Amino acid sequence: MRLGKKFHAGCLLLLLAGYAGNALSAERISAIEIRGNIAVVSDYVFRGITLSDENPVIQGGVELILPRDFYAGAWVSGVDKPWGAVYNQIPGREDIEYDVYAGWRWESNSGNFLLDTGVRRYGFSSDPDDIAWTDAYMSALLFNKLRVKVSTDVEGLEFGTYYEARFRQPINDAIDATFHVGHFDVEDRLVRELEKYTDFSFGVGGIYRGFRVDLTYHRTDRDGRARYLDYADDRVTLAVRRNFELFPNFRMFEF
Repeated sequence: MRLGKKFHAGCLLLLLAGYAGNALSAERISAIEIRGNIAVVSDYVFRGITLSDENPVIQGGVELILPRDFYAGAWVSGVDKPWGAVYNQIPGREDIEYDVYAGWRWESNSGNFLLDTGVRRYGFSSDPDDIAWTDAYMSALLFNKLRVKVSTDVEGLEFGTYYEARFRQPINDAIDATFHVGHFDVEDRLVRELEKYTDFSFGVGGIYRGFRVDLTYHRTDRDGRARYLDYADDRVTLAVRRNFELFPNFRMFEF
C-alpha cells in the first residue's frame, strides 16, 4: 500500500472541499436524500478499455445526498477479465466490481457552474491480482455542457493520472450528442514500452419513458490498442439507464 504525497494531497483536497462547503453552502442545509440508479450495458467500457470482455452486464448504485452539498455512495458492476492480461493475469476470478465513493459538489446560484471533488475506491471480488485502487478526483461543469475532470491514484495499485473532457450538446428536446476525450498517464506495469494512451468516444442519447438510452462509439489511439490489444478495439455500446429517488417521502434527518 502506497501512502505518499498523493495520499496527503487527496486528504488536503477533501479538507478544502469541506471548508468550501461550509463557507459557500451555509444556507443550503436539507434532509438526507437517498437516490438509486440501475443500468444494462452491452459492454462495460472504462477509459476506452472493455472491462467485461465485450459481454453485457448489469450495473447499479445507491447514493446519499448529504447536507452542505456532500454525498457518499456505492456502485457495483459485472466484470470479466478487467484490463485484460495487463492487470488481470489470473482470469475468471474478478467477476464483480464494487466501488465506494464520497465527495462534495457545489453548484452556483445561476446553475452555470458545478464543482465536484472527492475520492473513489475501485474494488473487485476475490481480486487475486490485487488491482484495486483509490482515486482522488476533481471536476468542473460549465453551462451543463462541458465537463473537465482529473483523477489520480492515491492508494493501492499505482495506476496513474487520467485527464478527460466531455461535451454534451442538445440536438432537440429529446436527443443530445456527447463527445469525450481522455488521456491516461499510466504509472504501473509498463507494457510493451507503452505508458500512456488517449481514448475517444462519440454518442447520441436521450430520455424515453423515464429511461436514458445511449448509443456510443469508442476508440483508443494506437498506443492504447498496442498496450491492451483486443480489449482496446473500436466498439459500439448500447446502454439503458434509470435514475430514481429511493423512499421519496422519507427524510432520514432534518437540519
